[in-house]
Amino acid sequence: MNISKRKQGILAIICTIAMIVTSITVYNPREVKADTDYSKLTYNYKHDYKKDGEAFMKGSGDKKSPWKVAIDTSQSKGDIVNWMTTGAGSLNFYNEMFMNVTWHGNYPDATLEINGVKVEKVENGGNGVQVFNSAEIHVNAKEWINNNAYNVVKVTSKDGSQYVTFIVATGDKAVTSSEETTTRDPSAVVWKDIANGSGYSYNDNTEVKVENVQKPSFASEQGIYMTVSNTIESVTINGVDSKKYKTQGAGVVVYLSGLVKGENTINIKYTGGEATVIIKNENETIYTVSIDGTEKQYEEGATITVPADGQGYYNVTKKEAYAPGTELTVNENMTLKSIELNVTMTKGASIRLAAPTGLRFQTTVKSGNGIAADEILNSKTVTTGTLITTLDLYTTHGNTLTKESASIYTVLDIANNGWFGEESNKETGKFCGSIIKIQGKNYGRKFIAVGYATINYSNGDTKTVYAEVTENNAKSIEYVANEVQKSAAYKNNYTDAQKAIINKYINGEEIPE
Repeated sequence: MNISKRKQGILAIICTIAMIVTSITVYNPREVKADTDYSKLTYNYKHDYKKDGEAFMKGSGDKKSPWKVAIDTSQSKGDIVNWMTTGAGSLNFYNEMFMNVTWHGNYPDATLEINGVKVEKVENGGNGVQVFNSAEIHVNAKEWINNNAYNVVKVTSKDGSQYVTFIVATGDKAVTSSEETTTRDPSAVVWKDIANGSGYSYNDNTEVKVENVQKPSFASEQGIYMTVSNTIESVTINGVDSKKYKTQGAGVVVYLSGLVKGENTINIKYTGGEATVIIKNENETIYTVSIDGTEKQYEEGATITVPADGQGYYNVTKKEAYAPGTELTVNENMTLKSIELNVTMTKGASIRLAAPTGLRFQTTVKSGNGIAADEILNSKTVTTGTLITTLDLYTTHGNTLTKESASIYTVLDIANNGWFGEESNKETGKFCGSIIKIQGKNYGRKFIAVGYATINYSNGDTKTVYAEVTENNAKSIEYVANEVQKSAAYKNNYTDAQKAIINKYINGEEIPE
């Protein structure tokens, strides 16, 4: 549809890009009434246009037109923005029926999207209004109004390199209040209920289009579906990428389980821009409890019971362990992992050469299920040690060697106080226990040992995990000394003082303290 130059001059709206947060913003459907005094819709923006530093935006000169226009700078880029900012472009509405979008520059065959839907062009090309060498698109407005209070309009150059986004509000659709106001105060907070989501609302001073609560096929949970004007790149909830959402193109479902605060700030970065919306959750506070990767949501104050088998569960946030079957009150998000400690003995034994010398056994404790050994073993949650007794006592009492054995027969319980190795090369989880000051008459007597790790639960209970112990691992200090003497290390690496200790154990000579 062609418009006469006279009508174009009457209907022209001279726009600037940088004004959305002050004079005109998206009209609030509950607070704004239509305005017919278009002289109020002005905004000063300093630049070099006409050398007087003034640019302005006005409503249409046609007083019958209900249209108002706001331009979102955060979603606009490229030369189009520059040209529009310098006052060279315009956005026109004709007889409440057609919208003309024009811009400075030769960009024929541009595309137009309204509310994310591509609009077929009625006419494309020709001379634009108050600009030269321009492209022009005419769109039948009635085809896309659909009673919306505002509509997102995006114009993109043919090669996709440049685009500009407008937010268009319909004044007649925005009238639901008798207040004498024509613009939206950006500081005003208006909560708008979210469809299908009782207790959920959003601050409608946002560029994000909040649809409803739903569970689309691409999402794993029920959540609030919302859209922006371009492909989403990232989402944060309350400043954290909690993964409590699922995106698809320009849409995202923010899971209700991720809205754990009374007011939740959702920030969405998308191609060419960024937008924020605040979601209010007036329902019971919901927390997420993850047990070995399986997440469930609970209301605040709910009681849960951790599984009753295994070695218990570790709270990775609070750094504490829970006994199997423990009941917990949910008052925060929790991530629990089952404790999986594995305790093994190094085959055989060795000679402790540092004074006081003796027979040494080595134990290794490893932590599984993603709980780092450095975390759980270097705390009060787990304590480690070695039990040592003679082989004859062990066999006499049913081949049993535990902490409880100490109440039945003679058992040494040697608490670990450090990890094995040089100071700069210690290995968390590896430690030794030694029986010292062995009398000469016992040099040939076999000793047996078992390493252990005791889990100290938050309720005061404990559970001890033991290494497997066999008679084959029982050794005498005389036997070990003889094996050492045969080794290459004895010949090449041992000092004379160390060799003297080995020889005394072989010869049955007691070693003074």
